[in-house]
Amino acid sequence: DRTAWLNGSTLWDDTTNINHGSTLKLLKWTNGIVDSDYFTYNSTQLNVTQAGDYFIALTLPMQRTDSANERAAVEAQVFVNDVKQDVGVTRCSYTRGTTTGTDQLHSSDHLYALLEDLSVNDYITIKVKSTTENTGALYPMTAENMFSLYAEYIPDTEAVFTGQATQTTDPLTPTNLNPQSTYKLKWVESRKDTGYTHDDASNPENIILNNPGYYFVTVNIPLGGTVIRSNSWGNIT
Repeated sequence: DRTAWLNGSTLWDDTTNINHGSTLKLLKWTNGIVDSDYFTYNSTQLNVTQAGDYFIALTLPMQRTDSANERAAVEAQVFVNDVKQDVGVTRCSYTRGTTTGTDQLHSSDHLYALLEDLSVNDYITIKVKSTTENTGALYPMTAENMFSLYAEYIPDTEAVFTGQATQTTDPLTPTNLNPQSTYKLKWVESRKDTGYTHDDASNPENIILNNPGYYFVTVNIPLGGTVIRSNSWGNIT
């Protein structure tokens, strides 16, 4: 079925605190179900045995095991052959303990991406690090049950569109993803199969579907900045 599914609950060194600090550490896989025609795996790597494009989905549920009144969060990144991939990151695992009984002790990171043009024997790894100064034994965040990685080989016969964006249609501050008004992301295509119409130079915010039907769509928008407690939102139209 061209798929792989791995899961685990610790880092590569068998420690359990995912909120360990600012150094990137590998996730460890302890169980897996893979199509052996396309994948093999070991404790930290998912290896591909067919050249081509691969869709991946990471699910990383976490829980705080303290109640300190401090914020903490974890970022996860995707690597191929130990090189970070330019497919975004996930850092949506905000947690905070309080003394008022309103603790947010459960959170999760999620990331979906298409890894393009992989070669035979390339290997995929996931690395994590803390994104705040509240790290280590005083602010432990552990996997809630288990985390998982899903991967699927996407053949050329599938109709796929994927692209990246760093700007919006805002004519004044296109790189600001916390605008006062609503603007559309301007996409730069990297894979466009038959069934989609898109032009990087002309109205790049529009991805036109040429055929009616059901479409599986994922969007990943990692944000960063110096604005305190900003909260951008988006929708798909």
